[in-house]
Amino acid sequence: MKPYLTIGTRGSRLALIQTRLAAERLQQAGFEITIKTILTEGDRKQHLSLRGTAGVGLFVREIERALLAGEIDLAVHSLKDLPVDLAPGLQLAAYLRREDPREALLTARGSDPVLRPGAVIGTSSLRRVVQLQTLYPAYQYREIRGNIDTRIRKMDQGEYDALVLALAGIKRLGAEERVGRIYSLDECLPAAGQGIIAVQVRADFSLQSRLYGALNDRAAELAARAERQFLKRLGGGCRLPIGAFAESGPDGRLAMRGMVADSAGTRLLRHHMNGSDAAPEELGAALAEWFLEKGIVDWC
Repeated sequence: MKPYLTIGTRGSRLALIQTRLAAERLQQAGFEITIKTILTEGDRKQHLSLRGTAGVGLFVREIERALLAGEIDLAVHSLKDLPVDLAPGLQLAAYLRREDPREALLTARGSDPVLRPGAVIGTSSLRRVVQLQTLYPAYQYREIRGNIDTRIRKMDQGEYDALVLALAGIKRLGAEERVGRIYSLDECLPAAGQGIIAVQVRADFSLQSRLYGALNDRAAELAARAERQFLKRLGGGCRLPIGAFAESGPDGRLAMRGMVADSAGTRLLRHHMNGSDAAPEELGAALAEWFLEKGIVDWC
């Protein structure tokens, strides 16, 4: 008899696409799968800002509660939505292959990706704003809420001239034709974990090894561990705009970049380090220490 698993996820189109990616892999590995959608606080309260501490955990708390209560067996998340400190009794069991982590500029259909001065660009991320406004100060950056489909609709209705969104989500939704340009990692460093789908389970979950074997991508796991340790070490209750990206090389080394800015974007630091892929957390912590030694705690 095949083991039966219930997967919990948000109900947005992107969340369901991501969950089905995991579900299909698990079905191929011999599991029977049911998907249960869960409405999160972030989905209900569209008026809340996602910036700073207000946005932490908004899209995962209800799913984690269902997991702890045994209503679901595992949860599928966008890794960048998960706080670095998980709820007690829960852990990450696998990381799916990373999609393109870069940021994309989306424009209205048929519009020129070269925007006019004063163009209004919508994004929910202060991290994106502080990086892009240094390169493109002639644009206005305004906060936007809603899932990707909602944001695109708001742009098409004229509320925004363009949007900056994670390219990973755009690709998974099949909306690449809306992309006006893709920002390089030198221009805009992504959020820690951006583009990675993570699977969360209870600590006592009995099928972890089978789950790991069916779903886990080693390169994504190493990057996730380094980036989340970087974020954790920079924590301490201070929510500055932070970017991080790590990738494995063919020589058994990890290359990692980090970015930290103040909330106004007047001070912005970037740095990179290399380390062994046998110790991704050590690399993330070492890179964080470099920023801490530069006095970023005084920016909070």
